[in-house]
Amino acid sequence: ITGRLVYGESKGDRWCREDDYDIPPPLGDKERKLPNIIVVRRGNCSFVTKIRIAEEEKDAVAVIVVDTLGSSRTPSEIQ
Repeated sequence: ITGRLVYGESKGDRWCREDDYDIPPPLGDKERKLPNIIVVRRGNCSFVTKIRIAEEEKDAVAVIVVDTLGSSRTPSEIQ
């Protein structure tokens, strides 16, 4: 997938509401043509909710969910 990798800082609800984060605007025409790949963190709601918000409200074509800050989980434990 080719796209614009973007991250919007949560305003406190951990990316679980449409109004909880904003993504930065594209920088120029070239970036404007790229689809959004949004990075969010785990926590407070289901992956389905996080992805639905990113796809439907933030125009994401892909979502990367990263583990919570300071987590000691290994990749095999997350699977």
